[in-house]
Amino acid sequence: MLKRDNLYLFRQKITSYLGDIESHVIDDGSVKYRYLESGKGNEGCIVFLHGLLGTKSQWRGLMEEFSQTHRVISLDIPGLSSADNGAWASYEFHNLANYLNNFLHRLGVDNCSIVGHCVGANLAQQFQSQFASRVDELVLVSPVGMDLLDSNVLMPKVSQFRNTLNFDSFDEFNTLVNNLFFQPVKVAKILLELRMKELIRNKGSISGVIKDLEKSLLPTINALQISECHKLIICGDSDIYIDKDEFSFFENCINTEFKVLQQCGHVPFLEFPKKTDQLVRHFLIKQHAN
Repeated sequence: MLKRDNLYLFRQKITSYLGDIESHVIDDGSVKYRYLESGKGNEGCIVFLHGLLGTKSQWRGLMEEFSQTHRVISLDIPGLSSADNGAWASYEFHNLANYLNNFLHRLGVDNCSIVGHCVGANLAQQFQSQFASRVDELVLVSPVGMDLLDSNVLMPKVSQFRNTLNFDSFDEFNTLVNNLFFQPVKVAKILLELRMKELIRNKGSISGVIKDLEKSLLPTINALQISECHKLIICGDSDIYIDKDEFSFFENCINTEFKVLQQCGHVPFLEFPKKTDQLVRHFLIKQHAN
């Protein structure tokens, strides 16, 4: 039996494409911002940050759910999405946080809640540590790198992270995608093939990005541990990148609610979209009521 709500996920995706989520590009000459935006609600702004090899479009479902009450924005993050041309000198987290800060200034966003996935969650925490007054709350979905605090598991996990790009055939890429889920979702083969070819074309630049992320990951973890910002952390109990031994780290972070979804992998918002929606909405409502 399927544990996630596939009908809910399907409705999310269809509604988001039929709705008023619009795609935009701001070109400053040397810097481009590619983003999606919707919503004119009075409950504030939510910014969505994807993880490694993700894109702004992965958030369409959640954006549609929240667009009735919030202004919602997601953008392609340089280096993390292959939409970038690899022209930056460094993709360390503090540089990406500066990029995000400049982007929000361009859109007139003074403060917001941030929802980030994987290394996008680490970027969210880095941004909060650099620009604390601009962040209301954080929702961190499957943040990675807690094992950096344990030298005994550091190198195996770093190698696992680098091996993300070790694929040369469709079967290998399909296996990589399926491993992100406890119970893989069905994706049209033609869409997977297009994404695989795009990533292969950019494999060299993405490898360089991963090295920059690795060497700048520890400060984001330390910031998470001591940050007084109110946070919701969501993880799957079967995430290949997060060991259950690391759950105690999340539980001990200041001002943090930690939720574990059972029989769930690295992308809870795709495996359990309805539950993720409910957790995020309940958290934001509670914080704004305080």
